[in-house]
Amino acid sequence: MDEALRPLYTQLGCGEASAYLDETLCVLAAGAKRNLQVRCTCSETLSDDEQVVLQALRLAQTEQVQAARAQIERLMIKRLAPVFVRCSCLYGDELTRAHMPIEVEPHLRLVGAP
Repeated sequence: MDEALRPLYTQLGCGEASAYLDETLCVLAAGAKRNLQVRCTCSETLSDDEQVVLQALRLAQTEQVQAARAQIERLMIKRLAPVFVRCSCLYGDELTRAHMPIEVEPHLRLVGAP
């Protein structure tokens, strides 16, 4: 995934973010308590699992580490939750440097669309 997203993140001014996102999602996949629901990109809404992950990423980006850990522990084993949060913080730091806050909305929309 890193190779696929790196050009986009580089264009946005945060090329290293793709590697941190890749690591974060690998940790999530390895430590998930169950199969997580990830919807098709054509879906207009996010699944509950996707919302939990995005919320944990947002909390990590805003340095709310304990809240991020509590959030992600809903989906993954406790021993790997700190690793997820550490990777998420690095991902969030890269996005912050590029002035790109993570926003959590239940409905998907095109960037720049009302």
